[in-house]
Amino acid sequence: DLQLDTLLTGTLKLRGEMTGKLRAPKISLEGSVSDLAYGADSLGTLSTTLSFKDSAVMFDNLTLHFDGGTATAQGKFPLILNFDSGLVVVPQEPMAFTVKSSGNDLSILSSLNDNLESLTGDYDLQLDIYGTPQQPQTKGSFDLKDGIAKVYQMENPIENIQAQVTSQGKLITLEWAEGRARYKGKEG
Repeated sequence: DLQLDTLLTGTLKLRGEMTGKLRAPKISLEGSVSDLAYGADSLGTLSTTLSFKDSAVMFDNLTLHFDGGTATAQGKFPLILNFDSGLVVVPQEPMAFTVKSSGNDLSILSSLNDNLESLTGDYDLQLDIYGTPQQPQTKGSFDLKDGIAKVYQMENPIENIQAQVTSQGKLITLEWAEGRARYKGKEG
């Protein structure tokens, strides 16, 4: 049973191999976390194949399947592991990830925002993450079409949401967004 944080739970299954010396190991793992949850919110199933060698973790296919969508990531993350001394260091070395996600339900985001009850609509995310772990940079876009957001403080949902968000370097830009909401018989 996976309990990294009192709120994060799931069932972890791993199969792997470690070769080489303890100060410079080579590791390959296949694994999954089923019934992944954050508090009471179901996050779905996470699976991956990863390898570690030459002070880098390579994710071949990290996949999160959740209600309403799928997110995938692949790339390289710098990490120094020395099991002989117990040293674990994240160095100032380059990293490179590609994250993609698409689907029709982003209610999984309510785990990160207490005001959001649900968010549905056709979405597409394409994101490259690069730079170093201490100075990350991004380049990508997020598009939402025909969205509906239910916010706890609002009586009626925001409907027909159309939005585009882009990122470049450290800048995240809301290119445009629109939606309609009703309040006391009025719409706007």
